[in-house]
Amino acid sequence: MLPSVHVVGASMGGAIAQTLAIEHSQRLRTMTAIMATSGEPGLPPPTPAAMQLLPTPTPTERAAYHQRHVQTWGLLRGPGFPLHEARDLERAAMTFNRGLHPAGVARQLVAVLASGSRKAALASVRVPTLVIRGDADPLACGLDIADTGCRMRSGW
Repeated sequence: MLPSVHVVGASMGGAIAQTLAIEHSQRLRTMTAIMATSGEPGLPPPTPAAMQLLPTPTPTERAAYHQRHVQTWGLLRGPGFPLHEARDLERAAMTFNRGLHPAGVARQLVAVLASGSRKAALASVRVPTLVIRGDADPLACGLDIADTGCRMRSGW
């Protein structure tokens, strides 16, 4: 067992990293949350395009999965960033070949929604924290994490 670790999480992993910092801060050296939210109710919702795309079932046929992966990451990059379709297709192929579990994607979304707000508890976090978020992120509210007063730096 490691006595202490650096924890980095993106999206749902960012929520998990926050929970670790809240519940096991003595075990963390640092915490980094990427494209994550505090879970606080009333934060700005995802963009309409994200709300339409993300809850739809994950395709299980290779070509359809590849197309959806490119579409999803085009959306998640936000506006103003170049598409990297060849790189996205390569990542889609690696993910598809590793194995898909479409029901797991739905369960992950439900887990994120059901985890509740961590905002009040984040105010007590004294683990050095970095919040990485983009001004045009279509899903997350990283500034809300920073507003809790936890020891953090915000990065773009």
